[in-house]
Amino acid sequence: ARRSRDTKMQLNAIKTIHEAIKYVESGWVSALSAIHLEDGKVLVKAQVHHSQSLRKKELMPWVSISSNKTIIAGHCQCTAGLGGVCCHVCAVLYSVISATSL
Repeated sequence: ARRSRDTKMQLNAIKTIHEAIKYVESGWVSALSAIHLEDGKVLVKAQVHHSQSLRKKELMPWVSISSNKTIIAGHCQCTAGLGGVCCHVCAVLYSVISATSL
């Protein structure tokens, strides 16, 4: 199994990460926004195109991040996103990384 260069932990969703990068680079992620909550958490959301059909209404995945940058939760309306991990949620996270690395 592949492991993270940084943490050496096993990467279980490597395909999801690669798909998320493609989504961001293809411009399929839009309307990225963040809501800062009183307890230091940040709720990040965006509009992301479906992977199987560009005609369907865009998905609205979101991610909750703690003040120490730990991912608390993620959600998407797609079938895979019901478990909290999908390429759409990952694309939101990758968009945040891309936006803050400028």
